[in-house]
Amino acid sequence: MKKFQITGASGYIGRQVTACALAHGHEVKSIPHAALSCQPPVHPTAALIHLAWPNVGSYKDSQLLTEALPRQIEFLGAAIDAGVRDITVAGT
Repeated sequence: MKKFQITGASGYIGRQVTACALAHGHEVKSIPHAALSCQPPVHPTAALIHLAWPNVGSYKDSQLLTEALPRQIEFLGAAIDAGVRDITVAGT
């Protein structure tokens, strides 16, 4: 059994990933969207599957690059600093 931490677990991709992991007997912890703006509640021995991308209205909106992307990078950096070594990032 493997432990997974999933951001975006209630989203389109996240629901499928969560269901698949649970069906294969893995332990799953959903990380709430609100936690992405602060110190991530990640555990270093669990794999992180990062599927959350906040406030996506239009993929052509420059705000995604100027505001959202730096927060995503900060979140992932904090997870790495916390000792997480198995990280997958995906999105639509």
